[in-house]
Parts: sequence; C-alpha cells; structure tokens
Amino acid sequence: MSKHWVVDASPIILLAKTGHLVLLPATADTLLIPKAVAEEIRQAPSDDPARTWLDAEGEPFVEPTGPVAETVAAWDLGRGESRVLSVGVRRDGWTAVVDDGAARRCGKGLDIPIIGTLGLLVVANGVKLFRKDRQLLQTSGSVSAFRIQQATFPKSRAHFLVDVHFGSPKMDEKGLASRKWPEF
Repeated sequence: MSKHWVVDASPIILLAKTGHLVLLPATADTLLIPKAVAEEIRQAPSDDPARTWLDAEGEPFVEPTGPVAETVAAWDLGRGESRVLSVGVRRDGWTAVVDDGAARRCGKGLDIPIIGTLGLLVVANGVKLFRKDRQLLQTSGSVSAFRIQQATFPKSRAHFLVDVHFGSPKMDEKGLASRKWPEF
C-alpha cells in the first residue's frame, strides 16, 4: 500500500534537531509539506536545521494546499495543522503526520489517518532504515527530544515501541520478564 504523507511543522523540526530528516522522504512514497507549514518553519533563524533542510532538500515537497476545509476550521487549530488536516479531508489515502494533541484528535474525529514522529520511527525501523535498532535513540540528545505523555501514548503502544527498539523482554526461570535497558 502506498504511503502518501502530509507533514506538519513539529515532526520536521524534531527530526531536524535529531539529524534524522532523511526519514521523511525515505519512508513515504509521496511527501507533501503545505506552504503554510513551510512558512511557519521559515520563521526560524536562517541556521535552524529544519529551515536549512526545507530551503534545500525539502523545497520540492512544498505545495500550496488551498483553503482550510470547513470541518477542520471548526477545530480552531494553527495554520499549519489546519492545512495538513485539510489535505487529509480532501485527498483519499493521505496520512497526516502531526504531533499536536488537538490536531490528532481532530484528525481522528474526521477519520483522517494519523501518524506522529514516534510512529514514523516505528515505520522507519520496520523498513530497516537504521543500521542498529537503537541507532536513533543513541544519537546525542535525541532521547530528551522525544517526550511521551502517558495520556496520548498508552502503555501498550509504549511497550510496542520499546520492543521494536530494544527487543522483547527475556523470561527468567520463574517466568518473570526481565529487560536489560540500553545505556544512553
């Protein structure tokens, strides 16, 4: 199945800060950055990594997306999030890549497929874009960049991510799970 992704600013900014923007075009068949999102990122200083990427490698993915869909406008989101979700409303088969909680709730309420930055990492791991499972999380400073809130990232998903990146827990002779956590 083809992956058509429309991306908000926060995943671009976060992946740029951790040096992993290559994951966006590498994990999608079609990538779209709404012009409103690009304008938001370009508000940053000229040496900002997200802006630098957007002005070079990311520029071909930037497109105007038209007005905000009425169903999205009712949610009173930011300009970028509204344009991202409007693409999801108007184009079948597109997934919105957003981290903002309100935008995610809006997308789910409008039956727009949603993925966040952490979900993108799981996809990237699944297509073997990392030399080692822990490569991304071992990048200097990247662990603190990925904040997980229990309310938006339930325990079952957290366990899935941990299993993807660190392997399933080992069972001891009493049948209890134990895990040796990697050092960062």
